[in-house]
Amino acid sequence: MHPHFSVRLGCALVVLMALFASPASAQVTAFSTDVSAAIDSGLARLNLNGAYGDSNTANGCSSSAGNAAGLAALALLEKRANADQDAVSQGYSGATAADKLKLDEIICYIINSHTGAGFYAYRDGADLMALSVYLRTGGPNSAGALASLNAIFDRTMANQRTAANGYPNDGNQGYWCYNNGSCLDASTTQLVMAGLAAARSIYLSGPFADAGRLASLNNAATIARTAYASIPQQNPLTPTERGHGYNRGDTNSLQQTGSGLWVQLVGGADINTMGVQNYLEWIRHRYDYPDQDNANGGWSQSDYYWLWTAAKAFEFLETSGVAAAPGNLDTDDLGTLPPAAAPAVAGRLMHLDPSTVARPAVRGPGGAGYYASPSEPARWYFDFAYSLMTQQDAAGNFNAAGSWEYYSNQSYALLVLQRSVGGGCLDGDDDGVCNEDDNCVAVANPGQENRDGDALGDACDQQTANIKLNLASAPGVGTSGISNITVTGGGWPAVAIPAGDANIFISTVCMGGQPVATKSTAVTTILGTTKRATFKIPAGLAGNTYYVWLNGPAGGGYASTNCSRLLVIPAP
Repeated sequence: MHPHFSVRLGCALVVLMALFASPASAQVTAFSTDVSAAIDSGLARLNLNGAYGDSNTANGCSSSAGNAAGLAALALLEKRANADQDAVSQGYSGATAADKLKLDEIICYIINSHTGAGFYAYRDGADLMALSVYLRTGGPNSAGALASLNAIFDRTMANQRTAANGYPNDGNQGYWCYNNGSCLDASTTQLVMAGLAAARSIYLSGPFADAGRLASLNNAATIARTAYASIPQQNPLTPTERGHGYNRGDTNSLQQTGSGLWVQLVGGADINTMGVQNYLEWIRHRYDYPDQDNANGGWSQSDYYWLWTAAKAFEFLETSGVAAAPGNLDTDDLGTLPPAAAPAVAGRLMHLDPSTVARPAVRGPGGAGYYASPSEPARWYFDFAYSLMTQQDAAGNFNAAGSWEYYSNQSYALLVLQRSVGGGCLDGDDDGVCNEDDNCVAVANPGQENRDGDALGDACDQQTANIKLNLASAPGVGTSGISNITVTGGGWPAVAIPAGDANIFISTVCMGGQPVATKSTAVTTILGTTKRATFKIPAGLAGNTYYVWLNGPAGGGYASTNCSRLLVIPAP
C-alpha cells in the first residue's frame, strides 16, 4: 500500500466564498467537526479563566491574560465561522454578540494597558497581530486601536538591532531582544515579525494605509530575513540544510528553525528561495509533533510554540501562489521520510494515517478509522491538529508536556487548530493586495479586474503557469485546456519514471464514476520515492469540482490511495 498522492496548486489560491457557498460543496468531515469542537472548548476555557475579562460589564477593560492578551484576543478573532474545512475566520464583524463583548473587553484592555508601556517583544508582537485583525475585520474602536497599533509599531521599529539603532557594522543585525536589540534572540524576533506581518495588512492599503510606516516595516523585515538566511551551518546532516537556535549560534532547534522559516517568508522569500529550502530541509530531517523533543535545543517548554511557529510558515507557503520548482521541497514532503532513511534521525516522525488513528476519547467514542475520508489525507496539519486534540482535557485545557505560561500556551494550540497566520499579509506579486485578498496571487493586478466574475482575476484567467492545490484549504483552481497541475506524493518506485507514464484520472466521484483520463507530461524526482507528475487539465472539461487520482502503467507500480479536489473553470 502506497501513501496518498496529493495534488498541488501553484498559481493562485483564493478565498472561494462565492463558488463554495452552497451546502453541496461544503467540506465538513468528522475530523473538521471535532477540530471545531476542540476550538470552542479551548476558547470557553480561556473565557472561564478570565482572558476576556468580565464581558457582562460594559467598558470593564480587563483581562487576566496580561502580556498574552494579544494572543488570546487573536485566538477569538481567528475562530472559524463553522466546521467547514474552508470556513473563514469570524473576525470582529462575523462574531456573535457574546464574542463581540469579549473582544470589546480584551481589546480595550490592550489599548489601555499596553499602548503606553515600554517595548516588550512577546507582548508587542502579539498585540500588533490582534489589533491588526481587529481593525481589518470591522472592530468598532478603530481610532483607539489604530493609535495603539501605531504606538506599538513605532517603538518596535526603534528597538530592532540595526545600525540606525546603535549597532553599526554588525553582521548580526535584524533581531529583536526582549526589551531592545541587545541580543540575537530568534524567539522574540519571530513574535515581532508575526506582528509586523499583520500590521502590513493595515499599512499596505485601505482606510489606514500608511506609506511611511509600510516602508519602515518592509525594510525591517528584509534585514531580519537576511540575518536568518545568512546563519552558518551547524553540524549539518547534508550539505544544504540549515537551522537556527534560540540565539544565533546556539544549538539548532525545531522551534527556532520554524521561526527562521517564517521570518524569511515575511521578509519576502518564497518556496524556491535558497534559505527557505535550507530551513525546510532541516525541519524535514527532524520532523516531530506534538512536541519537539528530538531537536528542541534544550528548551523543552516550547512544544506549542514550535507547532504554531511552523504552522504559520507552512500555511503561508501553501497559499503563496508559488509552486516549488522541480527538485525543491514543499510542505507535502514533511512527514514522508522514514527515521532510518538517509540521513537517519531516530526521533523523526512520519505522518499519522487518518484512516487508522482512533478518535481522541475527549471528543467521544470512535475507533480506528473514525476520521477516514477522501477529504482528510495524511498531511502536516492532520499531524499537528490531531496531536493537540489528544492533549486537550474535558475542561478545554491543552496540556503540553512543556510550556512557559498558560494563556500563551492555550492560545498557540488554538491558533494551530484554526490554521491562523496571525493576520499576516504577504503580497507575493507586489500589487498592493495581500495574498489572502488577491484574486490572482501570482500575477500583479492592483485593480483586481475580474470581467467574468469568477474566483480568479483576469490576470489569472490568462495564466498558463503551474498551479498548486492546497489540501489543507479550499480546492485548487485550474482552467480547462490551459492550467498545468503538479501531482506530488510518495510511494513511487525509486527509479526514473518516463514523462508520460503516469495515468491521471479526473471524476466527480473519488476513484469512481466515469473519469476523464489523461497522461502526465513530466515526472520528476524530489527525493527517493517522492516524485511529482505534471499534467494539463484536458480541454473541454466542464466547469465543476472534481476529484483527481493517478496510477502507473496499466495500473501497476504505483497508485493513489486517496483523491484530491480540483475546481475546474471553463476556458474563456
